[in-house]
Amino acid sequence: MPYFLLYYKNDEDLATVRRFDERDEAYAELTSGTIGKPPEDELVLFITDSEETLRRTHPRYFYSEIEMAQQAAERILSRFEIPITQAD
Repeated sequence: MPYFLLYYKNDEDLATVRRFDERDEAYAELTSGTIGKPPEDELVLFITDSEETLRRTHPRYFYSEIEMAQQAAERILSRFEIPITQAD
């Protein structure tokens, strides 16, 4: 299963993701990546099947609060088969 190293710059609200197929390479990059980073930034290593899954399970790194609320509303409304309309 692939490894995904996520670097999140809190001051810019920006996430970058790098994929690794080798565990040792991913851990080495994680270890070296923590050196010199501002303490408010986040460096997190995930093991998951795809970047799409990572984005779905950890949306706070990739989407604004409004986008997350819209996605949640769409999921809830789709369960009840309520049509989704956009406000003008």
